[in-house]
Amino acid sequence: MFYFSFAALRWWRYRRRLGSPSWFPSQDHFRHAHGQSPATVFELQRNQVETESVPHLLRYEDKNSMWHSVEARLPFLDHRLVEFALNLPSAEKVSGGWTKFVLRRAIEDLLPSDIVWRKDKRGFEGPDALWFRQLRQTMIETVHLSPLLAQLSDGADSRFDGTRLSNPVLWRFYVTALWEREFGADAFA
Repeated sequence: MFYFSFAALRWWRYRRRLGSPSWFPSQDHFRHAHGQSPATVFELQRNQVETESVPHLLRYEDKNSMWHSVEARLPFLDHRLVEFALNLPSAEKVSGGWTKFVLRRAIEDLLPSDIVWRKDKRGFEGPDALWFRQLRQTMIETVHLSPLLAQLSDGADSRFDGTRLSNPVLWRFYVTALWEREFGADAFA
């Protein structure tokens, strides 16, 4: 079930709740009728590389890097490495519940094991929790000093009271106040 599409997973969960009645279509019927569930790991990966997530993510990467005048390189998408990985036996791709198994084994001696064998997937995250712990008061003061945000609040100061704002909302107000400080409120006019 690890390799099925979200639609197939929904179908599987629904079938489990119903207790698999005899009239419910089989897994093979679902796969052929909907064409959304690859039969093998290779089919899944080929589908992702050719039509689904990789091209979609590459568009984001390309736009973001160009926006900041950065010439990005994606070493894991070198065509030789992709072809090699696609042609590996399934047991080298997923083994004992571990994805990217051959990569994990290849870097086992280079990185700490808590990184190599971590179970959660993490992106390149900023230290948000630390920033909010250390800078929350500064952020609140900056928001309160913003004429633009005061004008937008239209006298409803409690709405912009930083002590009651969630971190994401406070962050948006803070960035707006910094932008206003840098470029001036007239930029909105």
